[in-house]
Amino acid sequence: MRTVLRWPLLIALSALLLAATATPTPGASAQAFHIPPVMTGTLVDGKMTYDLLMQPGMTEFLPGALTPTLGYNGNYLGPTLVMYKGDEVRINVTNNLGGPHTTTHWHGFHVPAKWDGGPHQEIWNGETWSPTFTVLNRASTYWYHPHLHPVDNKQRNPNGTSGQVFRGLAGMIIVRDEESEQLVLPNQYGVDDIPLIIQDRSFNEDGSFLEFPMRQTHPKLGPDVGPVVWPFRKGDKFLVNGVISPILETHAQMVRFRILNASNNRIYNLGFSDNRTFFQIGSDGGLLEAPVPLERLIIGPSERMEIVVDFGNDENASVQLKSYNSELGNTYVPDQLADEHDRIDFDIFTIAVGSPTGNPVTTLPASLTRIDRIPWEEAVNADAPRQWELTPGRLDVETSEEIATLDLTFTINGKAMDLGRIDGVIQLGDTEIWEIINSTGQAHPMHIHGDSSQILSRNGNFENVPPNERGWKDSLIVKPGEIVQIIKRFEDFADPDNPYMFHCHILDHEDGGMMAQWTVVEPGSIGVTPEPTPTSTGATQITLNPIKDNTLYESSDGSVSNGAGGHLFSGTNNRGEIRRAVIAFDIAGNIPAGATISSVSLRLNMSRTAAGPATVSLHEVLADWGQGSSDAQGSEGGGIASASGDATWLHRFFDAESWEKAGGDFSEAASAATTVGGLGPYIWGPTSELVADVQSWLDNPDSNFGWALIGDENSSQTTKRFNSMENPIPASRPVLTVEFQQ
Repeated sequence: MRTVLRWPLLIALSALLLAATATPTPGASAQAFHIPPVMTGTLVDGKMTYDLLMQPGMTEFLPGALTPTLGYNGNYLGPTLVMYKGDEVRINVTNNLGGPHTTTHWHGFHVPAKWDGGPHQEIWNGETWSPTFTVLNRASTYWYHPHLHPVDNKQRNPNGTSGQVFRGLAGMIIVRDEESEQLVLPNQYGVDDIPLIIQDRSFNEDGSFLEFPMRQTHPKLGPDVGPVVWPFRKGDKFLVNGVISPILETHAQMVRFRILNASNNRIYNLGFSDNRTFFQIGSDGGLLEAPVPLERLIIGPSERMEIVVDFGNDENASVQLKSYNSELGNTYVPDQLADEHDRIDFDIFTIAVGSPTGNPVTTLPASLTRIDRIPWEEAVNADAPRQWELTPGRLDVETSEEIATLDLTFTINGKAMDLGRIDGVIQLGDTEIWEIINSTGQAHPMHIHGDSSQILSRNGNFENVPPNERGWKDSLIVKPGEIVQIIKRFEDFADPDNPYMFHCHILDHEDGGMMAQWTVVEPGSIGVTPEPTPTSTGATQITLNPIKDNTLYESSDGSVSNGAGGHLFSGTNNRGEIRRAVIAFDIAGNIPAGATISSVSLRLNMSRTAAGPATVSLHEVLADWGQGSSDAQGSEGGGIASASGDATWLHRFFDAESWEKAGGDFSEAASAATTVGGLGPYIWGPTSELVADVQSWLDNPDSNFGWALIGDENSSQTTKRFNSMENPIPASRPVLTVEFQQ
């Protein structure tokens, strides 16, 4: 339990609570800034107890118009729950919505899976759910919201997570601890410590919410069909704490903002209208090591970021918090899915600065906390990270008559969410590296339940992780074509029956099936290496790393190779010299004899390119070849002197056995092909030809010589560099995914 002095703060918060509950409903007074009331809990039977009532209501967002809404303990949104690390808490959540069942999830909390509030912990109308747990989280900003999953995986389902959050079911949680209380930071809730729950909403003429306002021509059906309503809940009005574009009256001193992006879909690029520098002091799961100066802050749905702004020289002035989305281009939202506010700059709210308080904070500490980095070698799967690939789904429409039910789906590892399927099993006490691979055309804010993690790398490099992301995170944006590695400890709770979730926090994507679930089990329940994953079709899925790979460098004497190097090459260099990669996997040693292969795909990570997009194809190799100890190191584009047994341009095994033809013996017909452009991961397959290759290797292991990777060999400077099995970043190494049935 904590030893901090709590009662003076409780008295102040209680006074604020009484004042706040007398405040009109959000929106009732045009542009009046609303501070959500606080709930500090009541001590009952040794537990701090909180009572939340989920209820329908009516809210005046627009003058003279009432909007049907949902809220916790009110018409819209909910109170801010204040907790202390070490507290034993009970939260009584009563569903009084009048019909739909729901859940309530403690977003970012480290709690047992059965109290997590995910889609399995349903609360039916008239029932009360009372999770009880110890607060283990660091001091930071968290939140709560429904997490009900539509069994039909439909984004338009009004009672999925997206619909219930859109209509108002959300609230903030503030966790405090002894360490944070000792720091001289703004911490007077509602005075110099301000909650900002940012949302976007659209409205019909009668004041009701317009849930699906995006109207564009359907890219699949073509321009003749006309505009359609996309299944994404985005808005053209911007709310802070339930008020459209409010005005905050604050003080000429340092002010802390706890920013929660509670929008269903919108990514914001925050900054101030005068482009002033501000300081980020915290991320999702705790304080940063030191304040990070910024002029822009990109924040995706579900992320929380704490910033401090110095208004000391701004008395009697005003400034706007804006979103500079024009600066994002189409990196985060592709053109076909963007609305106007994904491409322009706009105001969110106005800050009017008055006189300072009696005892203002005027400086920031140089150091905030210590964050011990989790070493990658601590992970039990450091050499073969658990992979979660963000995959495109399909447009659920074939004819113009189906437009009314249009869905655009995304998936994880090619599978839509299935509440009856467990996608990963993890041993209690283990540390794991997860590799999140975005193979779609848009950014996804991915949320991992069950406590915070640390980001190890973006596209294979820790230097690509900005300083404000080097703290504790439970939500992170993964951009198109990007590979993000995170490292996470799985501590304290094991439960084979109740899973945690991993999903996109674009809530319409989540409802549409972009979610997976995993369990934590007692030590000894599984091996260190994750077992093959059963799929919803009854097949078994495994992932394999190569048993050998190499590059064939065009040369007259076949004396150049790179058997133990960190990269593979295809295409031609600036002198017109050809490079071809060869790669092989142990099929018969990992798949039972007699199995039927149903799906095969190969993932490679491209880490350097000499030109623009080019087609790179896979061809079955027709003769055995070797991998020696040669290691060119560096960029490796020129290779190094071949070692004994290396595959080269002329030799299958240097320099004893030769190819029948220079450049290797392989099938002329491609087994798979893909266009390779910018840096990042690329997938070959699944194709029937790849399935046939792997099936033949399983049935006749002596014929398994792998594939050759052939790039554009008709033009110079087309070289593509891919990471090899020896690459120092394990998560970026080649991976073959095979599904089979026995």
